[in-house]
Amino acid sequence: MIVSNSNIFDIVLKRIYTARRGKNKIKSSNVKRMVYDDELRMLVIEFQDRSKYTYGEITLDRFQKITNGEATCITKGNNKYGRWWIGKNPSVGAAVYRYLVKARVDYIKGDLLGI
Repeated sequence: MIVSNSNIFDIVLKRIYTARRGKNKIKSSNVKRMVYDDELRMLVIEFQDRSKYTYGEITLDRFQKITNGEATCITKGNNKYGRWWIGKNPSVGAAVYRYLVKARVDYIKGDLLGI
């Protein structure tokens, strides 16, 4: 099969739009944005302090639970991005803790997806 440059462009665009899901503006005192790659099953989170972490072997279901904030806060506090309290639900920060940190999901510091 011969693939022209325009076909390659279409393939790349399809890959970007079908395989990557993102939340560029998350209402969270902890998380700034997230990008998930369906094919690689990788999640990159950029926190409000601009640090980025890449998590591997993330299912779409787990990504959706995190972005939907399907967890309840167990701490209280505030920063310039917002405040949180014990029992706050939904909470993206609490979901990051529950589904990534507490679950001991492997990660590396940095952005492997180039968000």
